Amino acid sequence: MKIFRAYLTFFLFAVIVSGCDFSGEDTSEAKRYEILQKLDEGNYQYVIDKLENDKSYQSAFSKEELKVNLAAAYIGKAGFDINSLINDMINSSDESNDGYRLFIKALSKRINGNSLNDLDKANIYYKEAIGNSIQNISDYCDTHKNELSTLQKDACFYIGLVDTAKATSSFGLLLSGGTDTNQDGDIAEIIVDWLDQSSNNSTECKNYDIDNNGIADPADATACEIEYSVNGSCSNPNITTTTQNITFTKNNKNYTYTLLTISLNPDLTICNGKSQKVYKKLISQEDGLPVIVDGYCKLDFSQCTDNNECYPCPVLNEEGEDKNIAEAVIETINNGADSIISVLPEEQQNDVKNAIKDFKKDLCNPDPSACLCTCGTITVSCNDISCNLNNADNIKIKSENVDLLSKYIKGDD
Repeated sequence: MKIFRAYLTFFLFAVIVSGCDFSGEDTSEAKRYEILQKLDEGNYQYVIDKLENDKSYQSAFSKEELKVNLAAAYIGKAGFDINSLINDMINSSDESNDGYRLFIKALSKRINGNSLNDLDKANIYYKEAIGNSIQNISDYCDTHKNELSTLQKDACFYIGLVDTAKATSSFGLLLSGGTDTNQDGDIAEIIVDWLDQSSNNSTECKNYDIDNNGIADPADATACEIEYSVNGSCSNPNITTTTQNITFTKNNKNYTYTLLTISLNPDLTICNGKSQKVYKKLISQEDGLPVIVDGYCKLDFSQCTDNNECYPCPVLNEEGEDKNIAEAVIETINNGADSIISVLPEEQQNDVKNAIKDFKKDLCNPDPSACLCTCGTITVSCNDISCNLNNADNIKIKSENVDLLSKYIKGDD
């Protein structure tokens, strides 16, 4: 198992002044030290409050330092830290033929809608550290790497890491969304069951696979949701569906969805006496794609106090936009490796890049034609003989092929 430690550039100042006592001082140096100390202690909300709202703290840092420290605080607030994120990524890739599933499991206890928005915020600040007006950060990081400061290079590196964590968190929410925790457990438990799913025709009833098809029940429901968004039906014969139109409202903005109710019936030969499981999913009526949800809420996004008029709750970003699976999973993980440049040793950069490429390979394995492979200057579908998943320099999932996620969830070969 590799142990990777990234020493963040902006923490070096804390090392230099660690022997100093700034207590009672109101200087820029004291404020810098205080912020870096609070980051090290994990007091992330304090750092965010001071650096977003207090000009005396803001002026203690350069613009780049300010943005990078804010990004670090939001990553911490989301429940992540850079070192463990990199180690989870590399070790998951090293230890399994399908490392992406292990990476999802490694992040599972930190996945929720709030953490997803905090990661969004972190990436915004990293991008502002590089250049707020730049449209394509990945291209800019690659073509201007000799002109970037050390902090900006670090920001490019961390954008790629955070994108991968965002995509993986979104995948975890996609897998568990619309689930009753009394029925299948929390996100971490659902992901463990999904990892443990095996061949069908078991001789004993498994609580997480009541229809005995070798696919964990929440994964069955999520695969059905994706299939339904593509062709209006589900392939699992044990599932029945109903739909209705619902509209959420927040800050005078309406969000209209198709509420897809998925009823999964048990295999009565071995699960006799088990009740059907019911899942509720949301499909956007704007683009026809499933949206990322977290828990349940009322149509005004207020907290549910009972089961009356409660629905899967869409995850909204700070701009009040929901997240469909093409944007939240496919496009985000596609971008993950593109901005990975850094002052870090080349071997460590390559470890991270290769881990992300392996994750995309895992996702593409069920249907290589749904992905694009690049070998040198040539880009073709990944089912090509000469350039494919086994020898590609880079892999991207075609954004229109959302049904690939359904195949991956079901474990299709």
